[in-house]
Amino acid sequence: IDRRDDVVDGEMHREMLDAMVTIGFDSQTISSILRLTTAILHCGNITFTPHHQSNEHGMSDVCSIDKTHSSVTAARLLGVTYDDFAYALTYRDIMAGDESI
Repeated sequence: IDRRDDVVDGEMHREMLDAMVTIGFDSQTISSILRLTTAILHCGNITFTPHHQSNEHGMSDVCSIDKTHSSVTAARLLGVTYDDFAYALTYRDIMAGDESI
């Protein structure tokens, strides 16, 4: 892919990796940073589907995460199951003292 600014992405990537090594990052840290960055980029492609759900207080709006390549890949890169990842993005728990609200 030609870029208008004539930057060669492969060269820039190599320079970034060399810089990480120069400042003392070990290979495991570099791998973790790249994995996290890739997971964040995949999160930008995640889509959600809204739903209506009844509960003890009436109807409420909820959503579910769509199981796509990006959502599955983000979960894998973060080292969690898809179900745990989807739960973390679609449910909230508020801790007040020792209680979950």
